Amino acid sequence: MLSVVVPTYNRAGTLDRVLASIGRQTVSPDEVIVVDDGSTDSTADVLARWQSRLPLKAIHQENRGVSAARNTGIRAARSDIVAFIDSDDEYVPTAIETLKGLFEKQPTAIVAFSDAQLLEGARVVTASFLRRRLLTLGRHYDEAGPAPRLIDPFGIVFEGAFMATFTCRKSALVSVGGYDESLSGAEDRDICLRLAMSVPGDWVFTWERLETKYYTEGSLSSRRSRRRHYECQLKVLEKFSNEPRFRTLEGKRLFETVMKRSVNGVIDWASREDPIQVIRTLLGMPGFTRTAGAYRAAAMAVPISAARATRDYLGALMKNREAQNTP
Repeated sequence: MLSVVVPTYNRAGTLDRVLASIGRQTVSPDEVIVVDDGSTDSTADVLARWQSRLPLKAIHQENRGVSAARNTGIRAARSDIVAFIDSDDEYVPTAIETLKGLFEKQPTAIVAFSDAQLLEGARVVTASFLRRRLLTLGRHYDEAGPAPRLIDPFGIVFEGAFMATFTCRKSALVSVGGYDESLSGAEDRDICLRLAMSVPGDWVFTWERLETKYYTEGSLSSRRSRRRHYECQLKVLEKFSNEPRFRTLEGKRLFETVMKRSVNGVIDWASREDPIQVIRTLLGMPGFTRTAGAYRAAAMAVPISAARATRDYLGALMKNREAQNTP
């Protein structure tokens, strides 16, 4: 059996899309659990329309974040396999059939996933997450068995490989305590690292693109969201910083590379807000990340951020004057 868990919060405008994609599946899931995480829009009305069209179970709870919503879905799932999809994305019609097939081909599998594409409106931003990442990292997978599988799931996830249509055995999710509800970002990487570290079993995948993900660029709120995501990545790195594999020369090099990437990301997105945010972000980062390189990155980001803020201010001022002078 397979349950699909869809966490949602104020996504009434996109919820129809993901539910319609589930309704078009060549093999239907045994149940669809939509966890409404305290929405204040018309999400409840959308769910009511789908009650007779899908094996849908709607759960409404107070707003506690996406990790809490997914954990609610895990607890409610009756199936031994749980698939997750966000409420602004969609499956291709063969997604459930293919994911079920991966577990059937490889009975020792605990995780299955696929490739995906990312769209911004009608524009393809990323045509393939999986091929780009796995082929960039090198041959960390084995295609000799009944289904391709990762050789080193922990290393692949730690380096940042993206896994679409993440599907996992419920027993494995429960054994690691589900998603970390203290994280407001990078929760996917966190749970995958904990699964890879402590639950034995295969991680199988397909090169097929089984999911389409959608991205809508916002303004300031989106910048803050991205900064928080990188901040959460640093919290996740801190969790695993004492792992034995990071004590070797190669392990230290890997850890420092991933840490530097996350530090640069959080400082870059902080600089897109304002110069003060760069300083606040640097001081708020975990102590182990505040290296000389981090201070250099912040020192370079502050004047760039100030110049950007001045440019934006003058541009807005000019537009305001033009608007006043327009008859």
